Amino acid sequence: MEFNSGLKGLKLARTPLDFCLWGWMKSEAYKENVSTTRDKLVARFMNSAALIKQERQDDLRRAKRTIARRVESALKSMVEFSNT
Repeated sequence: MEFNSGLKGLKLARTPLDFCLWGWMKSEAYKENVSTTRDKLVARFMNSAALIKQERQDDLRRAKRTIARRVESALKSMVEFSNT
């Protein structure tokens, strides 16, 4: 899955960690009523990113390790399958 970053010719791939982080950010940003201006909503998302950076470092590390283990396991399975 890819999205256009707004920079000409540059596409960035989304990873499972991106989706995890986005879910956390949305949860924080939408805790309160959302009837607000676009600028206030953007500020909420920026604040939620800062909060996650401060308070959820352990969760981010754990998610990163889990994803790495899953990728490693999948690659190992692929190699074992290709050797049969």
